[in-house]
Amino acid sequence: MGVEIGWRHREVLLYDLAGRTLATLRSSYEYPDATRIFADLAADVQIMRDALSPQDLERLVGIGLAAPTFIHGSIERIGGPPEQVELWRSIDVAARLAAATGLPTDWFNDGSAACWAEILAQPLPRPTTFAYFQVGTFVGAGIVMNGALWEDPSGNAADLGSIIVAGADGAPTYAHMVASLNALDRRLTEAGMRRPRGFPQEWDWTALEPVASAWIDEAGRALATAVLSTRAMIDIEKAVIDGVIPRSILARLLERTTHYLAQIPDLVRPRPRVEPGVQASSAAATGAAQLYLYRRYFSRSWHLLVT
Repeated sequence: MGVEIGWRHREVLLYDLAGRTLATLRSSYEYPDATRIFADLAADVQIMRDALSPQDLERLVGIGLAAPTFIHGSIERIGGPPEQVELWRSIDVAARLAAATGLPTDWFNDGSAACWAEILAQPLPRPTTFAYFQVGTFVGAGIVMNGALWEDPSGNAADLGSIIVAGADGAPTYAHMVASLNALDRRLTEAGMRRPRGFPQEWDWTALEPVASAWIDEAGRALATAVLSTRAMIDIEKAVIDGVIPRSILARLLERTTHYLAQIPDLVRPRPRVEPGVQASSAAATGAAQLYLYRRYFSRSWHLLVT
């Protein structure tokens, strides 16, 4: 099973060795509540187990869990109460989910997991080096270098959302603060509007105008800066941008990103191309399931043949 603890949603999916997602359960919330989310996830897992035949139950090997590395560091930014900070600081998410479900569980950073899902979705021959941006409540990310998914010793992904960009007022800030749905939330609040409930893919985005268009434009500018900053450090072939947003909104975001990339002159190397991702909102849960199977049956490294 692939499980995601997201900032605004949870997801549980059943994935097989042939690369098929067999079932999915998704639920939205205002923030991940440490006092109840593991019981809620265990209930979702049990729903899926109850639907399996005895033979398939024997084939269920475990859970790949995708979650942010530092939930405690940002939960107040999305409206979580202060007591959640200390609760999340002390939680081993993999151990807690394993105890709640009785299934072996491995944790993966959500950005790394989503990037891995994108690697496997790329057509052959796969690109050997690219940057991945996942626009959600914050900007998840990952980097593939020489056919390998990069991670630091703690298991954290490349935090491309922390690249410094210009905010709407021109002051330096993080890409997280401009190109994320959390940034859109702040714009809506300032305009006297409220973020819709439920999943962003299902929002009435026309009702969010003109705030949505202003956010898309600023997010595109920030992502263009982040792409070129990444290119300055790593010779990426391209940047893949995806998100938990409708494909029509993603297309507009990519158009703005490409527009602002074109306004920055080439220095030595040409600008990388920008492409949409294909895994969309289920990328993290899918990648976590894939990584669990990959590590169990194929390799402990995160290197994947790309040709």
